Order: sequence, then structure tokens, then C-alpha cells
Amino acid sequence: MEDGDAGTPIYVRTSKSSVSTTGSPAVSTNNGVTTYSFPGGTYNASSIKTIDRSQWENYGNAQGATSVITRLTSVGTKVNRPANPTKITKMTFTFPTAIKAGTTVSVTLSNFGYYNVYDCTTWADYYTYPSYDYVGYFASSGAAGGGGTVSVTPEIVRAQKIKQGVLTQATTRDLKYDYFTYIPSAAEVSSGTFLVQGASTAVQNFSFDGMDDID
Repeated sequence: MEDGDAGTPIYVRTSKSSVSTTGSPAVSTNNGVTTYSFPGGTYNASSIKTIDRSQWENYGNAQGATSVITRLTSVGTKVNRPANPTKITKMTFTFPTAIKAGTTVSVTLSNFGYYNVYDCTTWADYYTYPSYDYVGYFASSGAAGGGGTVSVTPEIVRAQKIKQGVLTQATTRDLKYDYFTYIPSAAEVSSGTFLVQGASTAVQNFSFDGMDDID
């Protein structure tokens, strides 16, 4: 650490991130990015639509609908007509001439080609027959697909500041030394080869370690 770096924050990861899922996702990784894909479904929402009137009325064909609903499209229109018409088959009237005045005469109308003559002295308002059509209710079908969840637990990072280091100064000490003589704690035995001359002969005998004696 250089001078002036004290107090600079560094970040230490204390736990790594993790991912947990529910459902059955397809997991793929691309360039270090992990993707969780949940399968889609074939869900069809419920609906209401008009069906063919003659097919339903004549053949009972619901045309795939779960149920059929009769829908009123118009309440009809107001019509003013006789309230209580009474059919008349004969008419009685007085002829002013050719017949004596005051003579009552009955005439059968059908003899003169009148078959639908009514007494319409009272009138009222009526409504024509309402109009309607048929609509079919189509229930929902299929499934929305296998859903699920993805839970991400982020890594935990703790900030820690750099502390100024403490230097301990180096120290020296005197080393004591002097010449010395080694003195063993017990006697040491050594052997060697010597050149000697016998008392009765002047022949010199030579002998060396590691060699045979030579006369």
C-alpha cells in the first residue's frame, strides 16, 4: 500500500448469488447469461358470437357452442288498430227509393262479394312481434401453460477500508566471537607406522599404512 491509500474502500464478497425456481423451466446459458423459459399453453378464452338462426331453429345445431342464448334485438313497433273488431255478415239499411220509405231490408254481404267486413268502432295501440337472434356461448378451453417463478438471491458484498500499515524498525545486536581451541572431553586414540632398526641386524624395515611390508 502506498502512502495516501489509507481509508480507500475495498469490497469483499462474503457470499455468492444463487437462483431458485419453481415449475419446469428450460434453462439455457449464452455468453454467461442464464435464461429461464417457461413453456406456453394453448389457452382459448371464452367468447360469445352469433350463430345461424335457421340451423338452430330447424335442426338444433348449436354450431359448437357450449350453450345457446336467445337475444332480443327489437321490441317491435307501435301500431294503432281496432281493439275488438266484430265480423259482420249482414247489413241492415233503408233504401230511400223503389222501396217504401221506412222498410227495413237485410242484405247478405257475401252475396255481393264482401267476405271480410268488420265493425271497428273501438281502436287501441298494439306492437308488432319483436325480433331476435341467437348467440352461442363458447366456454374457455386449454391451459395457460406451466408457469413458475424465478428467485434470485444477490451476492453479499461487504465494504472494508484499507488500514495504514505499521512498520517496525529493524534493530541490530552485537555478536560475541573469538579464537578457540577444541579440547575433547575424553582421550582419543590414534595409530601410525614407524621406521625402526633392529639391534642384531642392520636391515631397515619400511612399512606404510595400506601397503604390504617391503623387506
